[in-house]
Amino acid sequence: MASPKKKFKAVILLILAVGLFLRLYKIEIPLLEFYPSRQIQTAEIARNFYREGMSILSPAVHYLGPGPGTFLVEFPLYNYIVASIYQITGGINEVWGRLFSILGWIISCYFLLKIAKKYVGNFAANISLFFYSLSPLSILVSRSFQPDQWMLTFSLGSIFYLLGRHVFLSALLASLAILTKIPAALFTLIPAVYLLWLDRKRSYLIYGYLLISTLPSILWYLYVINVNKGGILFGSTRIEGWFGFEVFLNPKYWSTIFGFEMNLVILPIGMILFTAGLFTKLKPSQRFFYIWLASIVFYFLIFNKHNMTHEYYHLPFLPIAAIFIGIVSGKIMDNLKNTILPKRFLLLIFSILVFILMLPPTLQRAYKPIDRFKNVPLAAKIIQENTNSEDLIIGSMDAGPTLVYYSSRSGWSFEVNRSGSEQEFAFYGVKNMAIVDPVKDIENLRRQGAVLFASANKNQFQSNTRFANYMYSNYRVLEETDSYIIFDIVSPLSGR
Repeated sequence: MASPKKKFKAVILLILAVGLFLRLYKIEIPLLEFYPSRQIQTAEIARNFYREGMSILSPAVHYLGPGPGTFLVEFPLYNYIVASIYQITGGINEVWGRLFSILGWIISCYFLLKIAKKYVGNFAANISLFFYSLSPLSILVSRSFQPDQWMLTFSLGSIFYLLGRHVFLSALLASLAILTKIPAALFTLIPAVYLLWLDRKRSYLIYGYLLISTLPSILWYLYVINVNKGGILFGSTRIEGWFGFEVFLNPKYWSTIFGFEMNLVILPIGMILFTAGLFTKLKPSQRFFYIWLASIVFYFLIFNKHNMTHEYYHLPFLPIAAIFIGIVSGKIMDNLKNTILPKRFLLLIFSILVFILMLPPTLQRAYKPIDRFKNVPLAAKIIQENTNSEDLIIGSMDAGPTLVYYSSRSGWSFEVNRSGSEQEFAFYGVKNMAIVDPVKDIENLRRQGAVLFASANKNQFQSNTRFANYMYSNYRVLEETDSYIIFDIVSPLSGR
């Protein structure tokens, strides 16, 4: 008969094997299935590092027009590492970016499991790992070409090593988490400061810890502000892009926040168990989890705009939610006495039920392009066939960079229907940003050297009837299908 230790390891390996399979399945698909614009922004910077030089202080994109294209937001550590992998393997392959994210997930599982095992026991640790690993949001983010999984991994590692009294290593990982994405400062530093304060023998280290963990990010954002002086200061460095008190007055904010948790993060059954966990009496050694949870709540409040509009911003909630779910699940199992069915059988049925509930949102969003993006690769291929590598193009697909990126050209992303732009600018606190008429905009871009306009979604193109009629009347159609349309804009039909 297998020992409890061997059973514990076997369950862990099974959870990790299932989680790994769900992340590796169809890993080679284009970056068009989960927040494509965010993934491609990351991939574009990595590709340009590889092609144009490995200067980590000069991340660049090529969908904002000709020129250097310097794009300074968060520190491009993730992009730089993926570009380094490109150099080692001898070429660009987006799969490496996805695999690097999956590696971050595997390491984060180790940190979470160690924390949970130490403070809530083996059974609760297994349940925590189960919910963490098989959460649809975790699967979506940890197989995406974006830095969020590594931000969370660094944060979990920082907490893990601080609990193990490795203060300097914890501070280094905290600095990497904050460099990777600045919101990590809240849900990493608040628990860290609490743990240091709680241990009177180490409380004097708080100031040094904060200095080590925040100084790299302070220096980076001072650099960003200096380089962007006189130009656009991108959203991640502007507080009004993160927070708005008026958002709390919008009922949609609350329904969206809880909707994300219910539908994508821990699902209704997880919400029930998590809520029950909040009312479970914790041991003194476990009360640190309340501080960790409070830091996540504070993070939701401060970054309320992004948490309302970006599902992947909810990823930091998952580890602590999984731990509370593990705690209450352990309590339930302990109280199951004199049941007709064996506890193991009940646990198996429960696990299968949760797994079945988690599969639909994963299958729906993880393994195929979003419908409106599915023709981007085909339209990009036609663009390549009709342009030279140095030509500038205009690519329209959700106002994002996907079409320009997959065309492997420089140029501009373009929004055809701009009716919602003013509300979006107002929501994110973008001031003095005029909404340019798309007809005037395309003529301006043509004067700057654009030779081709393409829309990878015919319905989006036709949604602005005035603009569509203008293009048909003034420029030659290179290729048109029911799915996409491409115009030669070098010479207007009128000859003007």
